[in-house]
Amino acid sequence: MSAANRAVLLHCVNLEREFRLSGRAQELFGQAGLDGWMDVCADEQCAIVQRVTSYTRQSSEGRLWVQALRSAHLLYPNEPLFKTLPVQVKHNRRTEGLPEGFFLDVPLVDLNPAAPRTATSLAAVVGHGPVVVVAGSVT
Repeated sequence: MSAANRAVLLHCVNLEREFRLSGRAQELFGQAGLDGWMDVCADEQCAIVQRVTSYTRQSSEGRLWVQALRSAHLLYPNEPLFKTLPVQVKHNRRTEGLPEGFFLDVPLVDLNPAAPRTATSLAAVVGHGPVVVVAGSVT
């Protein structure tokens, strides 16, 4: 990809980040439910590509730009932006404004089948040795 295309792509990535952090996006995510938030992101990615490049989602060029936007972190693995920019985010609004080193306390469940099925809080284990937290999505 040329330097000009790289600059356009990085601009699109920043626009998507701004969208995902916006109150409007959080409202749309909430309305879309558990499975629909990715559709909201896909629609916004197509809208960003059209706004920046003038290519529609129906055109082959538009589909290529959307694919490039979705894989920009793979196309430019050494880009400093991707060392700080989350690729997939849904609830960034929840953690905005938390000082560095702080976190939201959430219940944790041990995945070991032999362990008792009781939940503990993240706050109870942070600072008491190494902790591995595995998180996922229902989508």
